[in-house]
Amino acid sequence: MPLAVSAENQEIIDPPPRRRWAAKAASLSRAFLTSSTLLILAVGIVAYLSSFYLPWRALASTEMPDWIVDYTEIVANTLNSPENLGIATLGSSLILAVMEDDGKHSFVACRKRLSQIAGGNGPQLSIAASPGNAMSDCEKITESMLARPTDKKPKLILATYSYRDFCDNLYPDPAESPVAKALDYGKGYRSFLPRWQNMLSTNAREELLTCLQTHERHIKRVAALFRKELTKIAETCRSKSHQVAEKSPAALGKSNEKLTRERDLAVYKTRYQPLNLERFRLQIESLERLLRSARQRGVPVLLVNMPVTDENLKLIPPAMRSNWQKPIKELAANYGAALKDFDTENDTGLTDADFTDSVHLNRQGAAKFLDALFSWMVNTNQYKSACKQK
Repeated sequence: MPLAVSAENQEIIDPPPRRRWAAKAASLSRAFLTSSTLLILAVGIVAYLSSFYLPWRALASTEMPDWIVDYTEIVANTLNSPENLGIATLGSSLILAVMEDDGKHSFVACRKRLSQIAGGNGPQLSIAASPGNAMSDCEKITESMLARPTDKKPKLILATYSYRDFCDNLYPDPAESPVAKALDYGKGYRSFLPRWQNMLSTNAREELLTCLQTHERHIKRVAALFRKELTKIAETCRSKSHQVAEKSPAALGKSNEKLTRERDLAVYKTRYQPLNLERFRLQIESLERLLRSARQRGVPVLLVNMPVTDENLKLIPPAMRSNWQKPIKELAANYGAALKDFDTENDTGLTDADFTDSVHLNRQGAAKFLDALFSWMVNTNQYKSACKQK
């Protein structure tokens, strides 16, 4: 005789249609939520990984003024390059002017000319110069280059300089220079993955915390960039809808004109005078640290004094005019660096007609200078040593 089943138990064994549909809906909902969660997580991971391919310039502009980004973009691209830096060229706008092509910093022609003079052998040229650099900036850039893996760091450092790099009264505090700010910004991208050596030591907690902080900074930078781009889009739409009349560019044209020779000399007079011996001493110390670090890591150095016009040289205070290079030459001798003074020796055939102002070479002047520079460089022992490195 079958067991009697109560009405309540019968509903559990054989639920009514409404309850069965509710159970199925709940099951489908759980399955959908699980799939949606996985899809959202997958999309989020892909989007986050893709954010690492955003241009340095775009991310940096969220934390630094555009003018600093403009000044340091070349240096940042070089330091972030996955390639071997070969012959890393340091300096300021003086060497950048030599390597310009139609107003854009292009080094294809320079590399080609070096290859021709070197007979197709030797390391390639890379650039780590930035407008307005002082020797303290070159020191910071050198430390960053030498911290790269052995197969990525430069084989030779070509450090160009002029009097301004040591005695510029308009130069900011070294810690506040555009290069210093850009390098500080770049430090936030060095610890995305924890280093296993530290994870196996007592510093594991600090290493993991540093890694998490790096990811947090990156997320904030990406979010800031997203907000910045949305703001630009909104402003563009608003300006179009209001049909704002454009201002005449006539008034803006004057500010974009190149400095006249007279104005250029007036600016350099302010840079050079009055003489600041303490500033000079600090920049000489930066050069010594640069040379010491390079020697400790087995990277030879070439020092090149860039040519400037006689008008510019006359602005140097008399107390420094004839002996400002004495400590530089002493350091070069002490640390095994080759030094070439293209300014006082003037074996390049340059005249005032080869300059756009009192310091920057024009195209014909750059061609003369590059031939002289590379012809001297390939015959130095430092260059030959760099060529032997694997």
